[in-house]
Amino acid sequence: MDWLNNTSELMMVAILVTVVSAAIIFILLRKPPEKSLTSDSAGPASTPGNPAPPSPKDHNSLIEHLNQGNAFVRQFQYEQALFHFKEAIKLKPEDGSIHFKVGRLHVQREDFKNALAAFKTSLELNPKQVEAHYEMARIYQHLHSTEKANNALGKALKINPTHTESLKLKIKLLEQENRLQEALEPIQKLIESSSNPTKYQELLAEYQMKLGDYSKAIASLETLISQNPHDQLYYLGKVGQVHFDQGEYDKAIEQFKRILQEQGTARMDAAFTRAIKNQMAAALCNEGVKRYQAHDPQGAIQHYQDALVYDDSNADIHYNLGKALIEAKDSGKAMRHFELALSINANDASCHYELAVLQDEKGLVQEALNHYQKALELEPNNAQACFGLGTLYGVDGNLEKAIQMLSTAIRINPNYTDAFYNLAVALERKKDINKAIKFYKKVLSLDKNHEKAKSNLAHIQHTHKQGLRR
Repeated sequence: MDWLNNTSELMMVAILVTVVSAAIIFILLRKPPEKSLTSDSAGPASTPGNPAPPSPKDHNSLIEHLNQGNAFVRQFQYEQALFHFKEAIKLKPEDGSIHFKVGRLHVQREDFKNALAAFKTSLELNPKQVEAHYEMARIYQHLHSTEKANNALGKALKINPTHTESLKLKIKLLEQENRLQEALEPIQKLIESSSNPTKYQELLAEYQMKLGDYSKAIASLETLISQNPHDQLYYLGKVGQVHFDQGEYDKAIEQFKRILQEQGTARMDAAFTRAIKNQMAAALCNEGVKRYQAHDPQGAIQHYQDALVYDDSNADIHYNLGKALIEAKDSGKAMRHFELALSINANDASCHYELAVLQDEKGLVQEALNHYQKALELEPNNAQACFGLGTLYGVDGNLEKAIQMLSTAIRINPNYTDAFYNLAVALERKKDINKAIKFYKKVLSLDKNHEKAKSNLAHIQHTHKQGLRR
């Protein structure tokens, strides 16, 4: 009986629980549903580290503004592009890439203050954005703020040590600071990280040349020759240039000659061929200068003549050949080359002077006067031209002009012995004996073995004393 009663009680409890559960379920089913997101709703609340996603309508608007902005950028319409990107930022302010786009647009507009602000915001949202650091470095470099530029580049390269544009800008900054040795490290990184390292290997050779490390430069170029057989002639030209810059003109000539001999067997661009011929002419001319300075006029003449084969319109080669021909006692040919030089460059004062000297020697007085005067018109402080013109005036009997020009030569060059001597002679002829004696003595102070000055001074002093006795 007790067991039955207990069972009845348990059944009643079970029924009661079932009824209550059903009531709860009914209430839950009748509870109004959560409000679904619509285009007008604010969406779920966002947290500082988890911005709320835009609504479908805002998302579509965001995409539209970004597309429009990109389209205007491609059309170089930066103001319109800037408007759309700013509208996009209103819809998604936490997107650093949009701030970066705005920064680049400000750079295009040369609004560097706002560009820097946009890049800084971009980096606050994404500190590892290498391009933003790089763009800031570019701005600082443009504004000549080298320290800030280097700091920004340091951050970019810390994130990505092989970022190509940052490495290239680093090299540029180091060159501006004349820190060429330090530039070799980023150049080497470019070589190691690039899929096409050729241009950076060229850059390495160029910097090795600037540093005067010619053997390493040649080794770098020889590596390029072995790796790029189709461009062999181009790099041989570079090797020739290294020898040229080192003053090894004979070796440079060998390289350039080798290239020009390949003209018939290899395709050579006309501009490249012309450049090699010009370099060949320059190397031959410079080797000619070395021979001339070594008192080998015939060797100099041969090199200058060879140089004219490659570049006959170079005034300097004609001038140098004229000088060498003077040394070889061939004044006729020398005059011809000075005239050719002036036909190419009529404003070469030295050439006018040399031609005037030769014409003077040949008795072509008026022609010589014209060229002396032209030399002084082009180069008023040319002491030699003043001396030549003054001497010619003296020979022609125009003592006043002679004294004036010779005095000018002395003012320009206070140690010009021949000018002092000719001035003393002109003053003696003018009967200005005291000044003549003064300048003969000046000549002897500069050259105690000047026999003509000694003789003239002794004569004038003797004559002057005899005149006083009378």
